[in-house]
This record gives sequence, structure tokens and C-alpha cells, in this order.
Amino acid sequence: MPPPIAKVRTFRIWQITICNSLVLDHCEEAGRWHIRFRELASDVLGSEWMFYFVISIQTAINTGVGIGAILLAGECLQIMYSNLSPKGSLKLYGFIAIVTGVMIVLSQMPSFHSLRHLNFASLVLSLGYTSLVVGACIHAGLSKNALAETILWKLIVITDA
Repeated sequence: MPPPIAKVRTFRIWQITICNSLVLDHCEEAGRWHIRFRELASDVLGSEWMFYFVISIQTAINTGVGIGAILLAGECLQIMYSNLSPKGSLKLYGFIAIVTGVMIVLSQMPSFHSLRHLNFASLVLSLGYTSLVVGACIHAGLSKNALAETILWKLIVITDA
């Protein structure tokens, strides 16, 4: 049986989805189509309030995602480093600095969408990473030392948190 917070979260997501659908249906009946969230907010809140509302939320989300991505990448590099060199001297802050430096260099590049070759390389790397993770999961599941119950329990705890 799921914990009460999961039930509340599921109900709230369902409620928001229904409300958004009703607002979109009402605007669609009036002949106004909304492709982006900014257009919907402008129609509902007015153009002046839309700017402050949407921009502040987008800025907060982008900042959180940027910081989270840097921390996650730094932690992943540290895990890889500790597996390759268990007695290494580098600490987490060093890896976070490395990732931040790479992010600064990448942010100075021109528009990502105008660089077809970079876009293709990103696609290939994403597919390669996904294939590597799937292969590693299958290998871990088929190995004799697999701790299926422990892994399953950790997944349940992570998704319910």
C-alpha cells in the first residue's frame, strides 16, 4: 500500500492536469490556441503579469536544473574516479570545479541548434550512454552477486521519497 504522501501527490498531479485541460479546452472553444505555457499564462493572467510570473518560475527552474546538473555530473565523475583509483586524492569539490569549467566553455559556443554536427554527436553520445547503462543493468542482474532485493528496495525508497 502506497504511503499517504504518494496518494496526495498523485491526486494533486491529476487535479492540475484536469484543470489545465479545462482551461485549454475553454480557450480552444473561444478560438485561442496555446502552444507554449507563456501564451497560456498571458491569456489567463494578462500580458503584464505573465511576464513576471512565467519569467520568475522559469528562472528558478533553470537555476535549479543547472546547479543540480553540475552537482550530479561532479558526483558521477567522483564515483568513476573512485572506482578507477580507490586511493586517489581528488575530492568532490574538484570534480564540481571541473564540470563547472566545462559548462562555462560549452556555454560560450554558438547556438546548439545551428550546429548540426554537434547535435548529431550529442545524439550518438546519448544513445551510447543509454546502451551502456542498459547493458550494465542487464549484466548486474545476471551476475551471481546480484542483490535483487536490496536493489529493488532502494528503487522503492527512491521513488517514494
